Amino acid sequence: HNHKKFPGYDPDEKEYDASVHRDYIFGDHVAEYMRFLEQEDEESGTKRLQEQFRTYVDAGVTADDLEDMYIEVHKAIRADPSPKHEKSHKERTANVTHDKKYKRPARKTYEQRK
Repeated sequence: HNHKKFPGYDPDEKEYDASVHRDYIFGDHVAEYMRFLEQEDEESGTKRLQEQFRTYVDAGVTADDLEDMYIEVHKAIRADPSPKHEKSHKERTANVTHDKKYKRPARKTYEQRK
């Protein structure tokens, strides 16, 4: 990999700052956005944090917990890097049928439309 493509590279200075890249890997930019939404929700009374980070909020993960969560995830991946599923998503969903409330009618032939 070329370090020029990673976050933290400054093309003007032609220097790479690894700490910026580390912050991106461990979700510091996401935590910062969560803090921003939390502050905005308090000021305006909206529920944008709940809307955009519902699974994190339901799991009790706050902006301060994100880095620890990513560290644990990375440890778990290093411990067992095998894929979670034996088959790909496409193979797992190949035989799934969906109950549709509305089914489009079959296209009529020219003779049927007359």
